[in-house]
Amino acid sequence: MCLILTVIMFILAIQNLIQHYWMIGSLQLILALFFLFILWRNIQAVQCSKNTNCNNCSFPDWISKYFKNKNQK
Repeated sequence: MCLILTVIMFILAIQNLIQHYWMIGSLQLILALFFLFILWRNIQAVQCSKNTNCNNCSFPDWISKYFKNKNQK
């Protein structure tokens, strides 16, 4: 789902920026980057759950604390 939203938002952002709609184009670009970050975080979380020696080296602690599972403390 995040991949589809990322691609769609990125395409819409490029189209709007080409047509000189700067505000909506930049907003869609920010949303595309946010969905890309979420997708990257999910991939890292799956790799971490498959490996037993997870040390969360892919994300700083100040970012990881906002995206923890409800079961984690």
